[in-house]
Amino acid sequence: PIVTALFARLFLKDKALSLNVIIGSLLAICGAAIVSLNGVFELAVHPLGDLMALGGMLCWGVYFILIVKANKCGLSVMAITRKSFGWAIVMMLPVMVWGATESGFYALDGSFSVCTDFELNVERFSRPLNCVNLCFLGLCASALAFVFWSKACAELGVVKTTMCLYQEPIIAVVFAVLFLGEKVSLISIIGGAVIAFGVYAANRSVRK
Repeated sequence: PIVTALFARLFLKDKALSLNVIIGSLLAICGAAIVSLNGVFELAVHPLGDLMALGGMLCWGVYFILIVKANKCGLSVMAITRKSFGWAIVMMLPVMVWGATESGFYALDGSFSVCTDFELNVERFSRPLNCVNLCFLGLCASALAFVFWSKACAELGVVKTTMCLYQEPIIAVVFAVLFLGEKVSLISIIGGAVIAFGVYAANRSVRK
């Protein structure tokens, strides 16, 4: 969110990046760290993973700037989502078809390899559960979510909308309790409160 707000200030001349937004974002980041670490502090540097996370953060900021540009050009939310996902499918198709490992599953631990075994690759798509998972990820968790998100950016503004991303750790904890039976720790509650206060402080200045 803070990267998106900075990009909006640089490329869209959006004046929503105020001192309150910066302070609120820093508070929300601290709260997210408290929830994520959950009392276990382990500082480690992983250059490849850190660079990938940084790259993803920058790409996310650029994506929202492009959404705003597309909205100003008169493209509808559905058109933006359709074009984005259409090109994404084109880019992912080779990996989806030939990207199975020898065991038939993806692996990001360094053992990733491309398998050209036609039967193995076809087998993945012949399993009903895989098809159900694919439909859920494609339609609900991706397409529908991005339609709502693009609409929110158009209605509320890119800065105010992206500030809501800081609340993901809170939602993750709630879902973990409801569906995985995990217990809420005091540290998670404290971290969630810090996040909520940070988001409130940031969006309060945006509303003004």
